[in-house]
Amino acid sequence: MNKVQKTGILLLVLVLALTACTSFADTGERGTTMNNSDTRQQTEFRYNRFADLYYYLLAHMPIDCAADVSDPEYTAEMAGKLGIFPGIPPKLTEYYEENFDRLAITGFIPLAVKNTQQFREALVSCGQLTDRDMEAFVDPMIEICDRVSDRFYEWWTAHHEEVAPQTDKVYDRFRTLTDRVGAFFNNLEMKPSVLFSYSLRKNGRAFFQPGEIIVYLTFPEKPEEITGCFLQYLHECTHSVTDPLMNRSILMADGSHDIAEYQVLVFDEYLLDALYPEMTETYREWIGQEYLDYSHKALGEEGEERLRERLEAMLNRGK
Repeated sequence: MNKVQKTGILLLVLVLALTACTSFADTGERGTTMNNSDTRQQTEFRYNRFADLYYYLLAHMPIDCAADVSDPEYTAEMAGKLGIFPGIPPKLTEYYEENFDRLAITGFIPLAVKNTQQFREALVSCGQLTDRDMEAFVDPMIEICDRVSDRFYEWWTAHHEEVAPQTDKVYDRFRTLTDRVGAFFNNLEMKPSVLFSYSLRKNGRAFFQPGEIIVYLTFPEKPEEITGCFLQYLHECTHSVTDPLMNRSILMADGSHDIAEYQVLVFDEYLLDALYPEMTETYREWIGQEYLDYSHKALGEEGEERLRERLEAMLNRGK
């Protein structure tokens, strides 16, 4: 499988919903703040144990779409570490998959809240879900979160302390990579920040708060994982640039999500060619050359030209 499985999603339909929920925003425990060489931008590293609790549950729930974050190897490992198993009913996973375009927001709200009460309140206030969604999916997920949270948070706190000695090196290397494409990050309309996860095993997530993009990424526990983590970060931030070009809501069911992904993959190739050519071949390997070629073909010359024009406009801004 090529790296299409690593690509994340940024559904435009969520922008208004998440903006409406910002009163519940809490990023949890914070890491060190690292300054970009250009003072207009900083990279802030954060952690949110509730988000990790929720994604620990999602890791047990395989769904047949690009947003799948299930990982049987991880869940088996965690069962040994926690001494418990969440016991998610198959019907819960089925309901999630069958109604994913509507329920997708339930995977983003946890990144901006700190407990199940705020999670439920945020979902109700956003008005994206039906009463049936709350009864059949949200409330059962909350019950499972509450049931396993004590043991999970005990493990999470211990693991957070365990990896603490290596965070400065991770942050420094990550900052070095982002500085290489600083002309891109410095011209984003919103400030990007990293929310590192100990539970997210694949894909990435990004969501908007006023003036800010929060990117949920797997914490790179090995030095060789940092480059892929950076490329995922770039991918998620690029959605904020290329998704608006579609001028529509982006959904799984109608295939528009696929187009949104193709745009990001091709745009980032152009971006790296322009700003960080030494990284371009690594990027192509990370994505998979076959899938990247397919993305070019799917967009066509008109779509590719639109991306080139958008990149040129960004890089020329402020010159």
